Amino acid sequence: MLLRGQNILGYKNYPDDLLDRFIALAIYNGMDIFRVFDALNDTRNLEHAIKSIKHYGGHAQGTLSYTISPLHTVEKYVQAAKDQVELGIDTLCIKDMAGILSPMAAEKLVSALVKEIDVPIQLHCHATSGMATATYVEGVRAGAGAIDCAISSLGGFSSQPPVETIETIFKETEYATKLD
Repeated sequence: MLLRGQNILGYKNYPDDLLDRFIALAIYNGMDIFRVFDALNDTRNLEHAIKSIKHYGGHAQGTLSYTISPLHTVEKYVQAAKDQVELGIDTLCIKDMAGILSPMAAEKLVSALVKEIDVPIQLHCHATSGMATATYVEGVRAGAGAIDCAISSLGGFSSQPPVETIETIFKETEYATKLD
């Protein structure tokens, strides 16, 4: 489930007791993995959600919302990741919602994260700019252990790269997917 931290599924902050109840009921009804994000990478908006997910037995996946600006450096992303690891995340997702993460930037960011944190890293890129497939290749080579894909009929454009394309690219490599 994609959880907007303190915003739950909406666009305003909700009180802690409502967030707790939502997470408890989501887990009770079968939800197990929560990708928790804040569009501005404000860890304060993730803290209670991550603690609640862990309390109720869920998998808390922290998230870095990727963007490009003079303020958004590899070092800043690494620090945000470390802050989320301290909160108890199980995995970390680099969420490239605009499709602007280039292959070389992904290599630098994933490599730095692999060196600095001890949780598995996942890439989530949209194909809007046409770079997502190449970004996945470089991200996996740099140490990302999981990537998000879509079936070819729904993949590409504003979605994720097609799983069939990714499977073919990695077929005869050490990253083969073993899909049948």
